[in-house]
Amino acid sequence: MYSRDHTLSPLPSVLRHGLGAVTVLASISLVASLTLLVYLFGRLAVWYSRSRPQDPERTTGPAADAVAGLPRELGEQYFGPGHSSEDARERCRRHHRRAPNQALVLVLNVLLADVLQACAFFLNVVWLAEDRITDESPACFAQGWLISTGDLASAIFIATIAVHTYVSLVRGYTLSCRVFYGIISFLWLFVLLLSVLGVIISKNGAEYGGFYVRDVSWCWINYEYEAMRVYLHYIWMTILIVVGTVAYVLTFIHFYRADKAAREPHPPAKSADEGSNSSVLSPTSMATPS
Repeated sequence: MYSRDHTLSPLPSVLRHGLGAVTVLASISLVASLTLLVYLFGRLAVWYSRSRPQDPERTTGPAADAVAGLPRELGEQYFGPGHSSEDARERCRRHHRRAPNQALVLVLNVLLADVLQACAFFLNVVWLAEDRITDESPACFAQGWLISTGDLASAIFIATIAVHTYVSLVRGYTLSCRVFYGIISFLWLFVLLLSVLGVIISKNGAEYGGFYVRDVSWCWINYEYEAMRVYLHYIWMTILIVVGTVAYVLTFIHFYRADKAAREPHPPAKSADEGSNSSVLSPTSMATPS
């Protein structure tokens, strides 16, 4: 049967080296993701402040999407030729400021999820500094919660981008602002619910010494709640990976067939003169009446 100690101290040299490498990579990921998130959000804020409903010239034009941080060419590629996400945002523009590009909003959510993931593994610096991993530290609960939340949020928004790409490019359907932001809000609430549901059900692991506890190399869901690991995390991660993969495969098949059809040679259409000449010179027309 699995057994564990609530505290591992001192850290074995192999584990220290491993945690050090993970911490360095997490810090790089944290800086990169946070920098890009702040940059894109700043560009979006500047663009949003300049997008006034009463000033149509500022809400249209070739540079509008680029100001939001997404080139118009990418917007046209994402939403179809000639659209550049304008149709998807027209309903929002009637009574409010112009809505940002939906693809950019989804990327911002993925970056936020990546920041949570990076923060989770950057907390390994606490174990390196204290030369121990213990359930008693508040960092243990924080790391376990951030791992669950960051992993699931990252997977769910990557899958959402895949489905959104399929719906927009293949099906030609554009979501209204209300539906789009409603979906994003629901997804975040769903992620947060799953991350705290185990704590609520188990009363923070009262029976086994905690819900988010030391799990070998860092802190995560207590092994005694293995079933909760499955239906609160693993099963959803698997579903999201499958959904994202299927969406991208269907998108690839669609464009592969479209490209193949475009490359196939088509027989030239006969003109009216050629059709009339062929009928005049045909054996039937040249036959001598008996």
